[in-house]
Amino acid sequence: MTAKPARALSLVVVAVLLAAGLFLAARPEPSLTVHADFAQADGLFVGSDVAVLGVPVGRVDGIEPRGDKVRLTMSLPADTDIPAGAEAWVASPTVVPDQYIELTPAYTGGEKMADGAVIPTERTRSPIAWDTLVESVNDLLVALGPDGAGEDGSLGRMIDSAAGLLDGRGEKLREAILNISQASQIALDGTPDAEALLESVDALMEILVENQSTVDSLTRSVNDVAGEFARQEREVEQALTSLTSVLREVAQLTGEHGDSIADSVERLADVSVHLGEQQAELTEVMDTLPLAADNITRAVTDDQKLRIRLDITTNLSQFDRIRPLCAELPLPLCDGPGIVNPIPLPPELARGWTEGE
Repeated sequence: MTAKPARALSLVVVAVLLAAGLFLAARPEPSLTVHADFAQADGLFVGSDVAVLGVPVGRVDGIEPRGDKVRLTMSLPADTDIPAGAEAWVASPTVVPDQYIELTPAYTGGEKMADGAVIPTERTRSPIAWDTLVESVNDLLVALGPDGAGEDGSLGRMIDSAAGLLDGRGEKLREAILNISQASQIALDGTPDAEALLESVDALMEILVENQSTVDSLTRSVNDVAGEFARQEREVEQALTSLTSVLREVAQLTGEHGDSIADSVERLADVSVHLGEQQAELTEVMDTLPLAADNITRAVTDDQKLRIRLDITTNLSQFDRIRPLCAELPLPLCDGPGIVNPIPLPPELARGWTEGE
């Protein structure tokens, strides 16, 4: 091989190597593109950092106004893992408005954000610009000033009243705020329970809506009862006063005669025990008493006299102690029917005794 062809070949190889190097150097690296829509993007520029947990991982490649929002296009390394439901915040690390985009939360597992995904305005946050904040405060002060709501002095009186209400109560107000903060933390810790409670309330409200007529009727009834109670308020008050007086007298009686009452209660308990033991006899009395009362009622004649029929006899031999005497002495009263009924009461002695039928 001569010198010229060798030199030419070397130049070709060097040119190819230079072209390959330039291609590799100019070739864009693979990246993850994410879009985010903000209500405003003050202090952000093309080239602003995109960070996760405060560590820059990408940059802003484009800012495009779209009606009432601004779309930011961000590029990150292709191997960067971002949660699918991540939020985008405009953050300021210092007082100097050197703002950047913070993607939060950091990825810990689950679905990842795809290339070209869009974070909507519902998941983006941007701080209010200082000029906007000052302008809003100024508008508020003008509205509350002497040419606005405070024209008639009502605002001043309200402020004076609030100052008087809070005067000397700073410590209690601080405790109240602290308690509210603790209650909020408890509510945050019990978010699942709160969600279940809200679901139950929602179901209850649906039931109330479905039964609106019944609820209205119940409300009217309650209103009627409340109105009637209001009309009878004096009578109810008098009844409560009387009841209070009675209870006071009962308490006084119990205090003065407590021992006697206790003794009487004890005796009453004994009587109750005896009545329980004689339950069968009491039952028989209660069964026969109505019939006896009815018979007594019928025994009274129209002339208001009571007629009684007695079945009696004068035969003494029916008695065990007199029977031996009757066996030895034949007395008239020891045999025969003797004197039997009926005997009128009061007896009519003028007519004498009659022998039985």
